[in-house]
Amino acid sequence: MESSYCKESNLLPSLILLVACIICYSNSLQNGLCFDDTKVIIGNMDIRTTTPLQQLFLNDYWGRPLHEATSHKSYRPLTILSFRWNYAIHELDPMGYHLINVLLHWVLSVLLVNVFQIFLSRWETNIFAILFMVHPVHTDAVTGVVGRADILAAIWMILALASYIRGSQHRKTNWKFIYLTTFLTTLAMLCKEQGITIVAICCGYEMFWLRKVNFSKGLHLAETLFRKPRNLPGWFNKSLQRMISLILFGVGLLILRIYLMGTNMPIFTKDDNPAAVAPTPVRQLTQWYLLPINVWLLLYPYPLLCDYTRGTIPLVQSITDPRNLATLTFIITLSVISGRALMGHTKTSRQLCVALSFVVFPFLPASNLFFRVGFVVAERILYVPSIGFSMLIAMGMKRLTHVKRLRKLAYLIFILTIGLHAAKTIRRNIDWKSAKTLYMSGLHIARNNSKLWNNAGHMFFADNDMSTALQYFKQGTIEDPGHISSYIYVGRTYHQAMNNNSMAMKYFRKAELLIPPQIPGKKRHIDKNTVSIYVSMARILKQDKTNYLEAIELYKQAISLRHDFVDAYLDLGSLLITMNNLDEAAEVFEKLLKFEPNNVRGIYNMGVVEFNRKNKQKAIQWFEKCLQLDPAFTQAKTSLEHLKENTTSEDI
Repeated sequence: MESSYCKESNLLPSLILLVACIICYSNSLQNGLCFDDTKVIIGNMDIRTTTPLQQLFLNDYWGRPLHEATSHKSYRPLTILSFRWNYAIHELDPMGYHLINVLLHWVLSVLLVNVFQIFLSRWETNIFAILFMVHPVHTDAVTGVVGRADILAAIWMILALASYIRGSQHRKTNWKFIYLTTFLTTLAMLCKEQGITIVAICCGYEMFWLRKVNFSKGLHLAETLFRKPRNLPGWFNKSLQRMISLILFGVGLLILRIYLMGTNMPIFTKDDNPAAVAPTPVRQLTQWYLLPINVWLLLYPYPLLCDYTRGTIPLVQSITDPRNLATLTFIITLSVISGRALMGHTKTSRQLCVALSFVVFPFLPASNLFFRVGFVVAERILYVPSIGFSMLIAMGMKRLTHVKRLRKLAYLIFILTIGLHAAKTIRRNIDWKSAKTLYMSGLHIARNNSKLWNNAGHMFFADNDMSTALQYFKQGTIEDPGHISSYIYVGRTYHQAMNNNSMAMKYFRKAELLIPPQIPGKKRHIDKNTVSIYVSMARILKQDKTNYLEAIELYKQAISLRHDFVDAYLDLGSLLITMNNLDEAAEVFEKLLKFEPNNVRGIYNMGVVEFNRKNKQKAIQWFEKCLQLDPAFTQAKTSLEHLKENTTSEDI
């Protein structure tokens, strides 16, 4: 009877959440694919049904092989599989991708209503779920399609917790639900790495909620374990068995994850995360300051930003920086709440432990405190922690309503919060309409972020508005004179769109001066965009035959900095063919095909080399191989037809 009552009573909250979801996110269904969506969906061949399914489990989230040094190492094959299902139905039509994200967000909110009633009263659970549903910080995860990884991981995490709750009983263990928990944990981790943290949350549930262990009781248990293990309570072994089995499984998942990732850690640049490469104590002070920044986004999500890199959050340079007060306030507040949670003996203290588990554990992997990540602040990272945050707010609202003179005020605050959050979510969805609207909205907030100026410039460049694009790229050099990419984009615009090579070379030379020098004993990583400076300058120089040798040296310089820079090999080889240096050209293309054996342009150019060597049959073989990989390669098709028409039996 109780189970039936719960299902009936949860129907109304589920419908209310559906209405709230429609109100908040229906306007996102008309949005395009922008920001990271272009790389993960539009540019990712793994979502295409023509790509072998096993590639999903060999490549990272962006479609690059995990073993490559340039891989982002983000392993989320089940999320990619969901995009693949989208693509199979409607290809790249954005509406389907957005619709699934919105529905998944609603599904998670309904799950929260059902699962969290064990921790909160029905009133608190409903408040908690509606707060979670409408929170504007979730637009990054819900409206940004790539944020589906966070939503899917969260769904499997909540299901894993629900399964663990079913399997963990006071007097016995239902192991089939514990095994189900490990399976659901695996699914969560295959959607996003953050999913593994449900192991810690389940252990927190076991100790703090089910066994009501607080700090003093924990010390007593530890003392008994080492001195008089026979006096341990009867439940201890059962709980320990469950937690150890879950922890060992989690460790196994991590080992497998590391094995798949390879020995190389992901490479992030100063552009990705300036604090991570800053010296001591600037790095530590800034990374700790980012913690209250994230909390503030949950408390007051106005304004929101798609990119927090470059100058958006300046580094905390010294201990005297007044922003350290925010860090200190955060540490004191967290310490007080944690102390109340761990020292108390009440249901409220146990609720605090559950809420803090959801806030802290899922956030730790992305906190920058233990290892470097590829961003400064990312709003979608707060998707799962906001579950714990919303729970804390709902608990606070409940306490306010218990004070008679504050009850009306509490309800007013709640209504205003829900209304303002919903309005902000609707407005933020408009910012995500397209890449251009997203970047332009960011520039209203962070005008000193040169990356946003550059991204907006690219949008104008794509619209063939070259003068405006150039203006935005130049503004990037003004706002952040140390950002090498801005100079590169100015140079490219002058060269490619305005045919002003002298100005292009001026900006490329400025960019070259910003390339970090080699430090003895340290490995230097330079991204392809930076190395492209040398290719761009070489392309300008080779327009004059007298500059061929200088152009060749620039191409070789690019290859020496990035051995995997395909354009440098292709351009260098083509120039060597023009100079009739066929042997050296062949060596260049052979090196290219060693690390990228299916590069059709490299294969085609090998055919050109053999044609110029008068080896017609070898040239035919190369052209045929090129067409096998890309039947639409027009140059190879034309060259092959010409060769076959003019090839006699004596040529074979």
